[in-house]
Amino acid sequence: MDLSQSCSQYLEQSVPKEFSNQIQDNSASIDFELIEKVQNRRYLYDTEDLKHNNKHVVRTAWTETATELGRGVDDVECKKKWKSSCDYYRKRRSLNKGKSGQE
Repeated sequence: MDLSQSCSQYLEQSVPKEFSNQIQDNSASIDFELIEKVQNRRYLYDTEDLKHNNKHVVRTAWTETATELGRGVDDVECKKKWKSSCDYYRKRRSLNKGKSGQE
């Protein structure tokens, strides 16, 4: 599964309940406000969206997302945080799949 599929599933499925306690305990791992902002801009993570390959549109969207968050971070930091959240979700999902297969 590539990152875009992982992020897409991340938004469409929301955060599974079995991760909620772990996620709340690790606020650096998943930023729910950022997820909400990115969800409104599907082309940031969906490689099938025609706007996804338009660098100007994507850069502008990350800049707008950073501004909306209002935390003094720039577009590059927002994108890093988004990737980090997707990676964290994918890792947690993978770990839980391994555990459920052992039971």
